[in-house]
Amino acid sequence: MANRQITIHWVQPDIKVVADLLDDLNPKMCDVLWNYLPYRSVQLHALISNEHLYHYNPIVESMFLEAEYMESRATAPVGTVFLSYLQHLSMKYGLVTEDLPAAPVARVRKEDLAALAEAGRRCWDATYQTKEVIEVRVERVEDVEMERSFHSTSFPEVASNRVNALISEIQDAISVMWTTPPDEVVKIHRGDIATRAGSYDQYYSTMVFVNGEERALGYNALGGLLKSCVNSQITLPALREITKNFVSIPAEFLEYCGLTTLGSFCSRAIELLDDLESKEEYATLFSALTVYGNIINGWNLHYFPWRHGDEHKFETGRISVTA
Repeated sequence: MANRQITIHWVQPDIKVVADLLDDLNPKMCDVLWNYLPYRSVQLHALISNEHLYHYNPIVESMFLEAEYMESRATAPVGTVFLSYLQHLSMKYGLVTEDLPAAPVARVRKEDLAALAEAGRRCWDATYQTKEVIEVRVERVEDVEMERSFHSTSFPEVASNRVNALISEIQDAISVMWTTPPDEVVKIHRGDIATRAGSYDQYYSTMVFVNGEERALGYNALGGLLKSCVNSQITLPALREITKNFVSIPAEFLEYCGLTTLGSFCSRAIELLDDLESKEEYATLFSALTVYGNIINGWNLHYFPWRHGDEHKFETGRISVTA
């Protein structure tokens, strides 16, 4: 039986590749990806691991779903597509230096590897220089020519009306900024910060700290609490006890730096912890908050002036890999 196939389409360069799902290696993760198709997102390029693309997906389960099979990003074949607990769908298009395990869910066809590499180069230029927003669409091959609504992230209701109201606000904010840059991020990156955060009349250091703190808040604090809630025996009272310790300080700092909505969402979530009646309700609220934090992180990474990397080149020449 042939594997299921997906199409990955970068709209503005109009580059498409087809990938075979790895149903034999990670059937559960392949199923969850398949069930969320089609979706669209904003394509990002890795900044550390080299020739590697990633975008945020609407698959809430990807943040805590445990993989059945993992392989090194560095040694995996060129064209491998991974589903990550960081809410990423990532794609290796050349040399990857990050020797960390990840869950492969698909591999791009050999005949499409050149197109994948071209998409990678275009996306690197957008991330590093031009700041062009490149939309990516992921669909089932058989659905490409059909008119179907793109999947969006949604969250179930809980018992508390106050918590539902907050979740609804977060969900609306996620929908607005899924493929459109949030105004607060754009303002930070042009120096329009109400608090004037940034010593001696410069805001470059503020952009650096916002990127570092926001990434850690989304991936480590919020994402870590969510994974602990779903994948461990930790109790709801314990979660209530530790949440403020992990979230309050970075959220308050980021609010001072200009991410006022994120700061407000986090402080209100902490205030409503006692309204949550179960770990399932905690997971619902913090799934919404984590997705919001992750998407903000993506836009921060997109707009940061990475072109200054030209001032810090390695002494040796560029290394490459043959597909």
